[in-house]
Amino acid sequence: EFEFTVITKPEVKIAGYKKLGVKKEVPKVTKKEVEEELERMRGRVAEMVVKETGKVEKGNVAVIDFKGYVDGEAFDGGEGTDYPLEIGSNTFIPGFEDGLVGAEKGKEVDVKVKFPEDYVENLKGKEAVFKVVVKEIKARILPEIDEEFFKDLGYEDIKTKAELEKKIEEHILEHKTEDAENQYIDSLIEAGVEKMTVEVNDEIVDDEVHRMMHDLGHRLESQGVPLEAYLEFTGTTMEAFKEQSKPEALKRIKARYFLDAVVEQEKLTATDEEVMKHAEEQASKYGVDKEEIINMYGGIEVVKYDLLIHKAIKVLEG
Repeated sequence: EFEFTVITKPEVKIAGYKKLGVKKEVPKVTKKEVEEELERMRGRVAEMVVKETGKVEKGNVAVIDFKGYVDGEAFDGGEGTDYPLEIGSNTFIPGFEDGLVGAEKGKEVDVKVKFPEDYVENLKGKEAVFKVVVKEIKARILPEIDEEFFKDLGYEDIKTKAELEKKIEEHILEHKTEDAENQYIDSLIEAGVEKMTVEVNDEIVDDEVHRMMHDLGHRLESQGVPLEAYLEFTGTTMEAFKEQSKPEALKRIKARYFLDAVVEQEKLTATDEEVMKHAEEQASKYGVDKEEIINMYGGIEVVKYDLLIHKAIKVLEG
């Protein structure tokens, strides 16, 4: 005798999903945002020049040798040679970079820090002293905002600073508009889920968590990082990570059930022609050909499902 447990999709009841009272944000771009992006662009093409004299300043890159001590004892991982550190990048332990401001080339300085409470187990919350020697100091020379700068950025058609600022403003607005649209859709779905009635059993949630873990593992592997190493680095276990993932898994499941219910209740359909057009649009968006996008989706039926979900979202938007 064999006993099987088959988990079926639960009953889903939705109502009032066309008037959810969600407002879309109207994005704006400030002058400060444009100026900050312009400075970042200058920084990306800045020239690094070795300072023959002077001290370490904010914005400089200090090439350093360092060794860390806790309670007078050197600790593992606290040593480095010829390490280029940008002062102000906040990539080191809080207080370390500030402690190098004013340091002179060739002279050893003691930098006192306190490790954060969320640091690795054997160091968190402890005070440490780093003995640091600055071997070289490099200053970042920002380019003039002229036609040569525009060409370095790849903007052959731009001739003035005002034209570049206009281009920057358009780019920022484009990204903000896309973010606002995504947030609007998320808010619509969340509002619809709130009005939905459904019971999701634990097995369905566990299955979604397993899918999420598989996707995460695949992404990490593509970056050369095993999932086990990632968990060790973040200080968690597989079981703890799965438990932490359950709220997000449940949220995804409910959103999917809600949109599926909208498709069913609205009797939404997609013709072969519409599906192929959708595939072409998605291929253009991601810069690949149509066949590649179909393979990326996992087949033409998945592309069709994606189109139906897009149609369901249009229903929510009214």
